[in-house]
Amino acid sequence: MDVLQRHTLLYPYPNVGDNHVLLYRQSPQTLICKTGNMKKYLRLILLLISITTLLSGALQGLAPAFVLGFVGAVIDTDSKQLFATIGMFMFLFGGMMIHALYNEDDNYIAVIWSGLQKLGASVAVFIGIFNGVFIPVAAGVAIFDLLSALLFFYYLKTLKSDAFS
Repeated sequence: MDVLQRHTLLYPYPNVGDNHVLLYRQSPQTLICKTGNMKKYLRLILLLISITTLLSGALQGLAPAFVLGFVGAVIDTDSKQLFATIGMFMFLFGGMMIHALYNEDDNYIAVIWSGLQKLGASVAVFIGIFNGVFIPVAAGVAIFDLLSALLFFYYLKTLKSDAFS
């Protein structure tokens, strides 16, 4: 019978991933190894996150009062200027990651800093909620940024493992 079997590898194969387990059928021509698809979808997800960051940064830069109203913050000249400035940096980081995803060879630094930007944004929004600056609905933004940061760091790990295989 031709069923999937699980075998631990004694030495790493470049297309197996970090779990060092190879799934295969007894017929040699039916080797199953799908880590290439995982990375393709991860890159697509990160591209969508980067585009979202770029577009939301542009919106925040051009219409800061709208974004401030959405998160329940005070709308005045100072807060609009601050949010417009933050929006400009979001726009730049989103654009930088789009470029990094299309040319991953020497962009570890861009991925690291984009992940740190997302992590920092998440922490800052949660602190804002805790201090009463933002309403609880802003937690959606914080959670999105936190999950984005985790995906950026996971992607960075895949880049490093590809470099050594």
